[in-house]
Amino acid sequence: MLYILLRTGGSTVTTMIRPLLLDTDQTVDTQLIEAPTITTAGTAVPLVNANRVSSATPLSLLYTGTTGVTGGTTILNKVYGSGTSTRLGTFHRIDEQEFVLKPNTDYVFKLTNVSATSVVWANWLLNVIEIVG
Repeated sequence: MLYILLRTGGSTVTTMIRPLLLDTDQTVDTQLIEAPTITTAGTAVPLVNANRVSSATPLSLLYTGTTGVTGGTTILNKVYGSGTSTRLGTFHRIDEQEFVLKPNTDYVFKLTNVSATSVVWANWLLNVIEIVG
C-alpha cells in the first residue's frame, strides 16, 4: 500500500487536481481520500511553480511516506491494470474529472495492490494546479 499526501493551501488559493495516467505491472486499486486522519505526514516533496511569469511560492504541500491513514471521504475509487504488464509503457489512461479541492484540507492518494503478485513498479501521474488570488 502506498500513500501520498497533498495538503492544500489556505483560502487565498484554489487547488485543483486531475488524475491523468497510471502505469503499473499489476492490478491496483486507486483512491483519492478527502480529510482523513493521518498519523505521520511523511517526507516533504518540493513543489515547483510552473508559471514562469510568477514568483509565487506554491501554498500546497506534498508528502511521500505518509502513514496511519484512517477515515475520510473517498471521492475517487477505481481499479486499473490487468496484472500481466511486464514492462514500462503499458499505460492506463485515466479520464477522470478535475476536482476543485477544499482549502486547508488533507487529500491522500492511496494505491493498493489487488493482484496475487507483488507490485514491482507503479507510476501515477496527477496534475495539480493552484490559482492564487
